[in-house]
Amino acid sequence: MAGEPIPTDLRAFIARYIDSVAQLEALLLLRNNPAEGWHVADVAKRLYASEEEIAHILARLCEDGFLVCSDEIYRYE
Repeated sequence: MAGEPIPTDLRAFIARYIDSVAQLEALLLLRNNPAEGWHVADVAKRLYASEEEIAHILARLCEDGFLVCSDEIYRYE
């Protein structure tokens, strides 16, 4: 509820893995649609961000093990 502190484990997760609001939005978008494959351009359109920024974000999420990429199609895993 309002005024409750952010749990320590969530705060640690954000500090370790999330660099920007766009990165969090991308992770949540793909997590909410795990069966769907996403191209950089599609994510960029949904998040109103540049393809260059989204390509960097998706690559980082892959490096961190949240996404998989095959033939330039990203999926949450």
